[in-house]
Amino acid sequence: MIRVPLNSNPAVPEFSSTILVVDDSAYIRRFFARILGDAGYQILFAADGVVAIDVLAECQVDAIVTDLEMPRLSGHELVKQIRAGRLAIPHDVPIVVCSSQADRETQSQLLRSGADVILPKPVNRQELLSVVNQLLQNNLPPISESGTRLSKEVGNG
Repeated sequence: MIRVPLNSNPAVPEFSSTILVVDDSAYIRRFFARILGDAGYQILFAADGVVAIDVLAECQVDAIVTDLEMPRLSGHELVKQIRAGRLAIPHDVPIVVCSSQADRETQSQLLRSGADVILPKPVNRQELLSVVNQLLQNNLPPISESGTRLSKEVGNG
């Protein structure tokens, strides 16, 4: 687990929110940490779902940004375990899943399992930051019983 300190730039507002970034690619973890860290968020890292569970056992997080396809424990399985209340964290923590598998069936399965937002890779910087900000402020529209957002879709751009 690696912690990235809160941004010390006075022009950027500081948030007390901590975000767990889960991805098997060190490059993607650094990319997401740069985007979110520059916005003032504290970042924790995990290289896969198993490491994420270990981090979640030790640290409180306010949101999770995870890859879908990872060794040992996929992002989909991580989402299911969190939403089932199998981990010692709030089962309603906001979860963003980033994936190159952005087809409708995969999105639908992830949303039904409890992901809040699915962003297609490559992830747009502004979109990631906007989605995380909205989730932490509870400003995203609710999900219907069929697993789709009730208003605008996120990640079509």
